[in-house]
Amino acid sequence: MARLPYVTPEQLPESERDLFDGLLERFGRVNNIFRVIAHSPPILRRLLPLGAALRHATQPRSRAPRVSHSHRGAAGAMHL
Repeated sequence: MARLPYVTPEQLPESERDLFDGLLERFGRVNNIFRVIAHSPPILRRLLPLGAALRHATQPRSRAPRVSHSHRGAAGAMHL
């Protein structure tokens, strides 16, 4: 059970319901984390563009192992 109640679209002020409408349009649902953050619509309004930027404007790091420029001795000690 959630410690904070989830906000429903009916509980949002009419001027803020577009937040849930946009989430429904993009994702097909409003995840519970957004329903909790909706207790403060101004914060949710500022958070959504940040999430979109992180999802779409960043490059994933390569999963290839990084090559170290240091040398390891026989016992595994690092020699710089």
